[in-house]
Amino acid sequence: LVNQGVTTFEDVENLGVEQLTKILQNQTRAKALLRAIGEYTDIGVNRFISIHNQLADHLGIREEVIDCAESMGTEYEVAIVRLLEKETRWAVTVLDDGQRQNVPDVLLEFNDIAALLEMKTSSKKSGLIKKEDAFAVLQKATDFDRKMARVTLGKPRFDETSKSKVAASQELTLVEHATFIEALLRVLSAEIKPAEFLIWLTKSGEAEFERIPGRPTNLLI
Repeated sequence: LVNQGVTTFEDVENLGVEQLTKILQNQTRAKALLRAIGEYTDIGVNRFISIHNQLADHLGIREEVIDCAESMGTEYEVAIVRLLEKETRWAVTVLDDGQRQNVPDVLLEFNDIAALLEMKTSSKKSGLIKKEDAFAVLQKATDFDRKMARVTLGKPRFDETSKSKVAASQELTLVEHATFIEALLRVLSAEIKPAEFLIWLTKSGEAEFERIPGRPTNLLI
């Protein structure tokens, strides 16, 4: 695969069965590889859905969490803002309100920590947020204070190019939907404090599940 220039899961998925079979010279192997990649890349999202819904039910915010899971585009932005506003200790300001042009979607602030949040969704078969969308917040945030962190929230996930590029970035954080909801539910469950959430969210690179402070949501139900 590498000799043919196929170096990422996305590359494999884009080939399809026919082209992949030509490279591997075995259709059974090609189908098995596509199936394995599909199962691997979906598990990060799907394994949390039931747990998040159960905890949301307990917290009285099931409708808001489901809305975040099911909506796309501008409706997703509205749904995320609604859920963020369930925590009253931080300030949520909608910047992209239809009046201002080319600005990040939301400003999230708590004490001296601030994050400019851009939200991107993908309904394509691959479900991947491309680098252009992942890094768009840097250009949109040009006129804002450099002390404000730049964050892109992607649903359902980012492509591998975006992840590899952000690993070396000192300016941007990428966070995938399921991981973001996991961390936010820990705040709304009083498992972690708003400042802990924002410190995690504003550290440049990829905001990983493993680095979220506090206990995971499956222990909070």
